[in-house]
Amino acid sequence: MERKKIIIDEIKYWKENRLLPEQYCNFLLSLYTEGEETGTQKEEKGNSAVSFLPLLITTFGLAIFGLTFLVIYFTDFSPVLQIGLVIIFSGLMFLVATQVKRVDHRFVHFYILLGALMFFLATIETVNFIFPNQPQILLGAVFFTCVMWLVIGKKYKLIYFMISGAIGIAIVVYFLFK
Repeated sequence: MERKKIIIDEIKYWKENRLLPEQYCNFLLSLYTEGEETGTQKEEKGNSAVSFLPLLITTFGLAIFGLTFLVIYFTDFSPVLQIGLVIIFSGLMFLVATQVKRVDHRFVHFYILLGALMFFLATIETVNFIFPNQPQILLGAVFFTCVMWLVIGKKYKLIYFMISGAIGIAIVVYFLFK
């Protein structure tokens, strides 16, 4: 009986660490437990919280991102308050990215991207507030932001930052020589 328990524990270890394909581990578990445990019962209980986490993370990020648009385009707050809130929301995205990294590193980039977009919106709103009706200064701010994205992308090896920066610079150059 003790030997069987050791074998079952070893098969579970193989399954958790993906040393064997899941189907093989389920078959072996079913064989050694004589059909009582297929290996999916415990996974379903433990997996429901894990599978709910990505949905919760995505919903939170998109809600804050939507709140950013709501604050900028659909409220009568003063421009300083709008810009301040968007900067706070952007900082929140970067803070959440550092915390999510501990739980599930796949969503870090989602929050970094949302934070960068929100910071970009704050930059545009700030420039429009300080320098109204001066598109050259706005283009300069967008150009500077895109250059920063290129630098950050290169430093941290984030392809989406490098692509966004390059596309942004190309768009700014197009509008400068239009």
